[in-house]
Amino acid sequence: MGNKHKNTRDSKWKNILKSRHFRSFFYITFLFTTVIFIIGGVVITLQNRMKLHENLEMKANYVALSVQDNLSNMKSSAVFMGNLASIEQVLESKAPTLDQLLRMTNDVTPYSTLYHYESICLFFNRSQRVFDSSGGMYDYSDFYNKELIDTLENMKGEEMWLINVPYKRYYAPSPAVTVITYARRLPLYKSQGRGYVTVSYSLDRLQKAAAEAAGYNPYTATVSFQDHLLWSSSNAVMKDWDNGLSVSDNVELLLPGTSTFSSYSTIGARCSFYASRLDLFTAVSATLLQWFIIYLAVAAADFAASMIYGMIMLRPVDAIMKKIGINPYTEIPGVREDEFSLISTALDNLNAQLSDIGTVMHENQQLVRERLLSGILYNYVDITSLPPEYEEHGLVFPYPFYAVILISLPSLDEMEDYTRREQLKLVIRTNTTNAFSALGTAYSLYIDNKSICIILNTGLSDALGKELSKLCTALKKRMKQSLSVYPLFSIGICSETEPAPWQVWQLARQGFIFTAADADDFVLLSYQNEFTSSIDQDMLSRITQAIIDKDGAGLKEQTDAFRDRYLESEDQEEVRRMALITVSTIYASLLEINGDIPDIQINASVRKLENASSVEEINKYFFNCLFGMLDAKNKISTESYGYIQKAIQYIEQNYSQPITIPQIAGYVGVSSIYLTKLFKLSTGKTLSEYLNYYRTQKSLDLLMNTEETIGWISEAVGYSDVRSYIRFFKKFYYMTPSEYRKDR
Repeated sequence: MGNKHKNTRDSKWKNILKSRHFRSFFYITFLFTTVIFIIGGVVITLQNRMKLHENLEMKANYVALSVQDNLSNMKSSAVFMGNLASIEQVLESKAPTLDQLLRMTNDVTPYSTLYHYESICLFFNRSQRVFDSSGGMYDYSDFYNKELIDTLENMKGEEMWLINVPYKRYYAPSPAVTVITYARRLPLYKSQGRGYVTVSYSLDRLQKAAAEAAGYNPYTATVSFQDHLLWSSSNAVMKDWDNGLSVSDNVELLLPGTSTFSSYSTIGARCSFYASRLDLFTAVSATLLQWFIIYLAVAAADFAASMIYGMIMLRPVDAIMKKIGINPYTEIPGVREDEFSLISTALDNLNAQLSDIGTVMHENQQLVRERLLSGILYNYVDITSLPPEYEEHGLVFPYPFYAVILISLPSLDEMEDYTRREQLKLVIRTNTTNAFSALGTAYSLYIDNKSICIILNTGLSDALGKELSKLCTALKKRMKQSLSVYPLFSIGICSETEPAPWQVWQLARQGFIFTAADADDFVLLSYQNEFTSSIDQDMLSRITQAIIDKDGAGLKEQTDAFRDRYLESEDQEEVRRMALITVSTIYASLLEINGDIPDIQINASVRKLENASSVEEINKYFFNCLFGMLDAKNKISTESYGYIQKAIQYIEQNYSQPITIPQIAGYVGVSSIYLTKLFKLSTGKTLSEYLNYYRTQKSLDLLMNTEETIGWISEAVGYSDVRSYIRFFKKFYYMTPSEYRKDR
């Protein structure tokens, strides 16, 4: 009996090995596994190289941005000080009074303390005086660094960087501190200079910041600015770098045969990592051996899985054979036939699986509805002629007019409790959808898992914008009071004749830069006829600013970046369209700020662009047009500059009150959108950013010289909510007010 049982068991395994289920499964899976692992090996090799490339470029970008923060702070500080009224008074005076000098000193000193500058120097040509934040007041003839005065007087242009220079003063340590200095002609935005401002930052501190940002890395790293080496992880590179040569020439001499992974900041700081061929090979091939071992293990598992598969799949065959009165397949000694009857079973299983998929799709009705609504936003379907499946899933648009409402919830990003955050998003989505349903039919969906988008179909026409603004304002106030959430609303209203929700969606997304969380009555409306192109607006702003500043080098850098991004396509008509849109947009921006550009110049350039016969010609005329604008009279007019000064004056006088952007614009006498655009184009900051920066700056003295609570101080500088004050304080000073008070 024992031998018979053993023979039956052996016969069963042999029959399984002979079965078509086992053979087909094993051969197919083994071949599939082999192909997958071959492809996987190639993909892993490429991924490792790409991962190394991405990691190093990401690290380089992080280091470059950390250096840029310091350099941008120097430049921003110089610009802000150049706008100070106290400095303007001393610049104009041939014999400034003691009160004027004291006000100027009090205004400048916080910048040096806040950013740990080595020194801030102000040079006043009319009074022949120099103010040094580290040494005090000097006459030109007594100033300890006459070489700096000579350099400034020979400066070409509005600004200049001095890199790797020793900072000397009467009571300085020995040797002198090596600094990087930013110099700018004063006053700002005027053709004739009457002085200069210089901001000096310790190069050693900058190098420590770069080294800390770079962290430990086996690859050689360098940080350069204007072809000058600021820092390197290699002492040999630091020692042998020749600042008289370009970065590429130095790399060729000091690091030959290496691959370069670089990142550039907008201000021009460059961080690069250099990897040798051996480094690249090690990074690329590190996981291949492990991948091959996994392949062998998977092949063995393939065999075992095929045996199990064959054994399992032969059971129904055995059952059918029993029903028809013959011996089961696995129990027949020396069987040679295969089990074709299992084909129908496999097909039945497949049909059952497909039916299950259809059932799941019907059960997830909400997911299907969001997919269909996304099709409208991404312009996959025309909203005026929707496929039948929209009505099948309850999406009906019976009214003639459409609007898209975007709701952003930036305050939820600070909430660490994921469950609580998602609950609030769901509550807000439900309440806002119900609220907008009062105007017609409203459907909502999530965009990028952050914003809520509502597609509104309504019968309102002329009063639609007014009703939407009123409803958004009410919702904003209600959510602030009941949920402590600060929503941003941006609305796009479609054309009545040819509605295109995808266009107004793009406009609403762009409109978020003008919205303000601290203004309950500020809701931005956009209309479909305002839709132009999805060109990066920040890039257009930087090109426009370079033209206004008459910054030829900056304009070349920005136009080169624009060309690489938009004008390298082989589609000539698309390149022509991008060039025409960009030229027209920049020209319109200059006209908005009273830039004086002759029409004949822009008209001639447009005609050349329209008649260009190749991509090369389009690029040529495009660059000629922009540099032609650079040569024209296009700086900010006195009237526009007056708007900026009037806005700054209003903020400085009323910062402790709950003022809003529309209030500031009303005081200046222009629209809020125009003033916001003009202010950002001139200063690099929006009105909201400047207001919050000024408020937090004014709170520094209260934090240091009073014992009042943080809540009292936040209210004293104009915040109705202490959480907003803490959030903005942390944004500008990288610590909370309590931490600032404790550290100081």
